Amino acid sequence: MGFSVVLSILSAYDVNNMHELIINSIDDLLWLRLSQIVFPNQDLMSLNKLQKLVYNEGSANRSSFNEKPIQFAMCLLLTGQFETAIDLLNQIEQFRCHAVHIGIFLHESRLLSTASKSNSPMLITTSTVEDPLKSINYQRLLTSYTEKCRYDTELWQIVNYFYLLKQIRQKDGENCFIESLAVLLLKLDENDLDNLLERLFGMNRQGVPTEARILDHLDIDTSVVTANVGLYLEKHGNLELAAILYDRAKKTRQACSIYNRLLSEAIR
Repeated sequence: MGFSVVLSILSAYDVNNMHELIINSIDDLLWLRLSQIVFPNQDLMSLNKLQKLVYNEGSANRSSFNEKPIQFAMCLLLTGQFETAIDLLNQIEQFRCHAVHIGIFLHESRLLSTASKSNSPMLITTSTVEDPLKSINYQRLLTSYTEKCRYDTELWQIVNYFYLLKQIRQKDGENCFIESLAVLLLKLDENDLDNLLERLFGMNRQGVPTEARILDHLDIDTSVVTANVGLYLEKHGNLELAAILYDRAKKTRQACSIYNRLLSEAIR
């Protein structure tokens, strides 16, 4: 019996034999199929064929996936379908933490295909000549995960997740770290906004500087980041906040320009 498995691996022809007497787990079967992959002979078992087989089997048996989502996700990961596995785990609340941190590891290892726009769906499928290419919206994966965090006690964790986006730029050139910080400011109520401005950028809305800045503890130029967040806010019409951040970043000319615009509009 063991000889038949060895022969199946060496020959790579017996790809339909399940070897039920020896193979007793999905992991064993996957490793067997991976061992039978032959490059570049597409008439035999190929990685693309194996990926389709695993994905289609899981999609066709949704009840099995609902019962054993971890097992299906492991099958996807073992066959290199990282983006699909992350998306599936992210849809289940109890596994979102795993989806995010698997995504972080794969992205840091340069193994993850990511979307180029922050407003894209979580999983994007791009049609190609051979096989569809799937990408994950990495920025949305991280920022949506931080929505469960409390701003008063877990701001440091939120900023650390955002910091992982510092090297990523969208298709329009916008830095994902800067955009995430700016969007965070925009969705807060007044009390949370004052608290975040003081703790994150070291200034309240009255323009009074404070000492502590979370950004100072990161490997970044805090003034540059503050000014860039201000620029993002200015481009999106949030002039008052932009002026405050320009002022904190010692960009006096930009801050005065905005204050003049606001003043001229107020006295018309």
